[in-house]
Amino acid sequence: MATILSISGATSKRTNLGSSPKRTTVRWIDGMMAVARVLWPAGTAAHLAAKSKVSTRAAEFWLAGQRDISLDAARELLRSEEGYPFLVALMGDCDARWWQRVKLRYDSGKLRRDIAAQQKRLAELMNQSQQVDMKLD
Repeated sequence: MATILSISGATSKRTNLGSSPKRTTVRWIDGMMAVARVLWPAGTAAHLAAKSKVSTRAAEFWLAGQRDISLDAARELLRSEEGYPFLVALMGDCDARWWQRVKLRYDSGKLRRDIAAQQKRLAELMNQSQQVDMKLD
């Protein structure tokens, strides 16, 4: 089995690639599982299984850190409606300019959508206020 030099702090150790109970060499999977737990706090394994097109048992193994998610399953998560948070977890602390631009465009678009939703809500409240005022007169 292939090995990789894993550096942690001032010490280093050799670890095996592939599935391992602690998955020390595949940290991106831990990030993606954390996203799944935040997105779906109840029924995490079932939601994760449905989005990645695998069995619930497979998703339970991923969440427990007992198996590694396949590339096909990770790709399904990225292609889902919830794909962006998974992509952010996958990219980690990448500082490539193209990735920084993607994040900025996503964040600015989300902010625009949030502002539009708030403006709509404000208009609804103002309309309700006017209706209440009419009833009082």
